Amino acid sequence: MKKLVLSVFLFISGVSSLYAAEADVAVLNSNNAITLSVIGQGVSPEHTISNYQALALAKKAAIADAYRMLAEKLNGVKVEGYDIVKNMVIQRSQVKTCVSSMIRHANIVETKCAKDFCEVEMELKVVGNRWYPELASAYK
Repeated sequence: MKKLVLSVFLFISGVSSLYAAEADVAVLNSNNAITLSVIGQGVSPEHTISNYQALALAKKAAIADAYRMLAEKLNGVKVEGYDIVKNMVIQRSQVKTCVSSMIRHANIVETKCAKDFCEVEMELKVVGNRWYPELASAYK
């Protein structure tokens, strides 16, 4: 099984792209399977009751971050932006990103935690005969 790092799909002005981050990496097709791998990071909040609670919250945040990153890789990111211009000078610029997806069967590979910080490596196996038709039709 080969690992693949996919770039984020961007929807900007109706233009979308799907490409592999590296040229020599296998690309998903209807006959293979790839594994998406991400590392989520989480930091504990300032005020916690104990060190155990701080560590648990940092781990939970890292897991949530990893799920978000998998969703971005699998289904893309919706990007909206606007600028307010007055006298040819930008007064305000705003960019919003949104991701929405259902992630199932993701596996936590490794968890590294320090005092207030936690990293979680997560993998998701993407089977081509299930996902390729859906992803290919979305980006034609």
